[in-house]
Amino acid sequence: MNTTIYLTLFILWILVLCNSYMLIKLFKAVAKLNKKELPKSFAGIAKGSLLPIKNYKNLDMKAFDYTSKKNYIVLFGSYGCKVCHQIYPLFNTLKQEKTGVIIQIFMLATEDQAKEISAQYDIPTDHITIISQNDLPSLGITGFPFAYYLSSNGNVINKGLVNFKNDFDILMSA
Repeated sequence: MNTTIYLTLFILWILVLCNSYMLIKLFKAVAKLNKKELPKSFAGIAKGSLLPIKNYKNLDMKAFDYTSKKNYIVLFGSYGCKVCHQIYPLFNTLKQEKTGVIIQIFMLATEDQAKEISAQYDIPTDHITIISQNDLPSLGITGFPFAYYLSSNGNVINKGLVNFKNDFDILMSA
């Protein structure tokens, strides 16, 4: 009889330990899922590296530079990108909400297409820079709309695809 009780207690303790182990694994998995990360955050220029965009000129023919003391959001989009057309209307909202950040759009488009986007979404022309297909590899762009969050001296803080407004909060949370 005593042997049966001890065996039962032993089995119960084994079950308690297994359940505890499984709960710990579950909590670790949930914590990993709760860590917000943008899609394709592994792509592009490495974090901490300088984004090489100093020589590009906006639609007003002014060269982009890092003379501001503010951080930057550099959004890469394309005229033909449908998701980009959902992000462009957020420009003015983000500009008002993120006052400590300068937002610049680098667009794969012709000058006429870029001006059309500027007029359609009320984006100032000095915030749009035209890039070509040949520029994409050196900028680490593999998909649109891709954004970099840069420090005031142009180093990459965070990056990834931005498909929704809250993705910009994730982008800036790093």
